[in-house]
Amino acid sequence: MARIGIDASIVLHGERAGQRHSRNLLKQLVGQFDEDDWRLLYFDRSGCTPGRILHAVNGTARETVSRIPVRLLLTPWRILGSPAVEDWLGSIDVFYAPDLFFPPTRGAPVLCTIRGVAYLAIPQMCEARRVQKLAKAFTYARKRAHHFLAVSESTRQDLLRLTDLRPDRIHVVTHGVDPVFRVLDRGKCSSAVRRRFGVARPFMLYVGVIGRHKNITGLLRAFSDSGLHREGLDLVLAGPFESEIGTARSMVSQSGLESAVHFIGSVSQEDDTLVELYNAAVALVHPSFYEGWCSTPLEAMACGTPVVASDIPSVREVVQAAALLVPPDDIDGLKLAMLRMVEDESCRADLAARGLAHAGQHTWERSALRLRQVLAHVQQEGR
Repeated sequence: MARIGIDASIVLHGERAGQRHSRNLLKQLVGQFDEDDWRLLYFDRSGCTPGRILHAVNGTARETVSRIPVRLLLTPWRILGSPAVEDWLGSIDVFYAPDLFFPPTRGAPVLCTIRGVAYLAIPQMCEARRVQKLAKAFTYARKRAHHFLAVSESTRQDLLRLTDLRPDRIHVVTHGVDPVFRVLDRGKCSSAVRRRFGVARPFMLYVGVIGRHKNITGLLRAFSDSGLHREGLDLVLAGPFESEIGTARSMVSQSGLESAVHFIGSVSQEDDTLVELYNAAVALVHPSFYEGWCSTPLEAMACGTPVVASDIPSVREVVQAAALLVPPDDIDGLKLAMLRMVEDESCRADLAARGLAHAGQHTWERSALRLRQVLAHVQQEGR
């Protein structure tokens, strides 16, 4: 038995993907290992802290909410290394930080999660303000953490290549697939998408931010060159509007694709809206230039939807042999892959079957087991 502290603030105030992943992981972690003494801490990061994460009440998890806003704590954390997490949680054996900003510890070793390092690997493709923010947070994490948890082996290799972090201090725990992503009736899902978004024709789907590093312009060029829009197929892009939305809209207008390309913005993940989009799609297309860990291909696979994805290390690691891979800068190759998804029914069925089996191997139970093993190692190795 160990007393383990966790800064769980990300499940209340983090970005949506980080919230979802952390909520799934922490729920499994606390639920599986109820012999441990879990101490979860939540900080106010956006003016109020509305509540706590819902965990199974088993007497082994204690939750504490600090009403002191993080913005008031960052400077003393950076300069003085205080107040320490033990001031809220008491003595702990090890501390897990799912985000780059976290309270320092007085004596416990810290394991900090790194979800990807696009801000180090491809800063020219990211928003300058975001690069600056994340680089600053990473500098803080390097100063205060003793071990690092990479979300993929690819991210671990990026850290080894781009920083001087010691190999024995970087551990890998991959993500699972939320069980909400499942096979549904495709006809009913298509009807739901038509009602909600006005997409009446069959469509290819992209899910993710509309940012430069996601290769949105490459996807639009490939779709335009394929001519599929003239054969009754649309392209739906679901995700927050970021740096590339202006360029993307301009490309759509100049190419005469306004009626065939749909930017539907962020999609609720509190209901089945995203699940229905996956199920209704002919295929998911994920042409990103860079990823730390990419969940969307696995989510689509869990819905029985075939996937076309980037042939880059992190994506290969995630999808393995269950997707059709194309180098992100190969526009002609991406065009041909999209055409194949429409024209080759046997290929589409084979990829759907392989993807469904592959996604089933990625469970949050497995991720939680691996994380508990890493925490035990960190506790043993110390600071």
